[in-house]
Amino acid sequence: MLWNASPILSSLIVAETLAILLLLRNILRALPYVLDSFTRVRGSVDIEASVGLSRDRTLTALLLLIPFVMLLSRFRIYNPAFLASYSPEGHFFGTLGSFLAAFLLRFLLQLWLRPRYKRSADIYLMASRFTYSGFIVLVLLILPLSGLLLVFGVSDLTIKGILLHIIGLFLLLYLFRKSQIFALFCSPFTTFLYLCALDFLPIALFVTSAVVM
Repeated sequence: MLWNASPILSSLIVAETLAILLLLRNILRALPYVLDSFTRVRGSVDIEASVGLSRDRTLTALLLLIPFVMLLSRFRIYNPAFLASYSPEGHFFGTLGSFLAAFLLRFLLQLWLRPRYKRSADIYLMASRFTYSGFIVLVLLILPLSGLLLVFGVSDLTIKGILLHIIGLFLLLYLFRKSQIFALFCSPFTTFLYLCALDFLPIALFVTSAVVM
């Protein structure tokens, strides 16, 4: 009830809905390629080969950031002790800040670890940007599902458990697909090191902050 009564969060939802409607054409143009990137590596190649598609894909990921963080906050999927007593607005912005900090760390590591040679650097960039495609698919999977579960009166705690399992399974698929892209230019061991730096470390720090802090 506190969440539903928040004018700040309600305004954010309205603004987010308007932004998605205004940019719906861009989203629909990128979505088939984003989904294709999860079935074959060629899908990621097609996205990066087009400046317009790459821009639309990144824009779509940016638009879905607010709904994703709202899910994390609404169902307390991310619920560190220092945010537990906050208002819904405070919890949301605290969750958003923590998520952006983890993403900033990943971005800095991505810049630092970029290979020198052009072909390797291009494939590395494609693998790094695959994170945006993965994020889009994940949000489009859990957002309607959580809404459907709420409509059927499922408790918040049960929804939280379901979403956590889906996110965990999805991460395994995402990491497998991303490793296939890295494997185009580096050894399995180097692929593992890239995944550790660009994915395992930011995710681990984000999860650890929810447990320890």
